[in-house]
Amino acid sequence: MSDSNLITAIKKFLGGEITDRTSDTSRRTDTAQSLTDLDGVGSYLREQLANSGYDSVDAIAAASVSELTEVQGVGTKRATDLSQQADEMTE
Repeated sequence: MSDSNLITAIKKFLGGEITDRTSDTSRRTDTAQSLTDLDGVGSYLREQLANSGYDSVDAIAAASVSELTEVQGVGTKRATDLSQQADEMTE
């Protein structure tokens, strides 16, 4: 069974709630948006955000710039950018 067929079978079994990371990582199979969909968020910053309680784009959109700057690695400029991106993605 090829990887794509296996992934399709698993998605059907789980109700389509997984992301296919073996091919195009920008294509999402569920409707929720990942923190890494935000420009400038890689695995390190995603982990820092999640450890601070910001585990979704919706959580980033709901946070103030001031709250986001409390996350290690996030200054005012980055917090403003993340907030704006999240707001646009959740509109």
